[in-house]
Amino acid sequence: LFQWTGDQLSASADGQDTVSIPLPAKFKELSELILSALSAGPQTREALKDICRANGMSKAEESSMFHPWGGGIRELCERGFMKNDIAPKEAIRFIVQRSFEFLLDNPKFIRLLMWENLNRAVSIPKDELTKLKAPTFEYMKRQIRLGKESGAFRQDIDEHQIVLSLMNFGFAHFSNSHTMSALLDRDLASRGEVLARAEFISDMIVKFLEA
Repeated sequence: LFQWTGDQLSASADGQDTVSIPLPAKFKELSELILSALSAGPQTREALKDICRANGMSKAEESSMFHPWGGGIRELCERGFMKNDIAPKEAIRFIVQRSFEFLLDNPKFIRLLMWENLNRAVSIPKDELTKLKAPTFEYMKRQIRLGKESGAFRQDIDEHQIVLSLMNFGFAHFSNSHTMSALLDRDLASRGEVLARAEFISDMIVKFLEA
């Protein structure tokens, strides 16, 4: 069930576990609070939560902003605000591995995506979705460009195709895990299988990118 409240999109599967996405304006407000706090020195995750709560952050906004994998904190990290730059090859591995870990820890998110696809992506306003995901896509493209500039990646790499692959490999694994588990007689949703798959995909993409 999807619900647009004017300042965030809420989605739930079977009436349970809600996923909320704040609008860019709210994301900007919370981001500025976090970055301001960090400018004074390192902060723990809980300390940053307390600062945002004191400035009116709702429970739904907290769930989105401080999501274990996604949300606002990850966007800030990917845009280079909260972590030191890493080599392009390691950045690609990071994206793949964290994507698989997120989907492993949030199985209902796959069901939400599948339902939204069945309904032709009509629940989320396109302009807002584009604004929310643009930083993630730009981070991926920037790492590919840095790899090209440093000579680590091939010059003929199609950025669009690589980004599409990075976004789809994890979803494909989890959305088809029940059927493939039955066919192969292996639990493809187990943590060991998921992490092994993430490592394989990481190696495959990096080797394809290497000059």
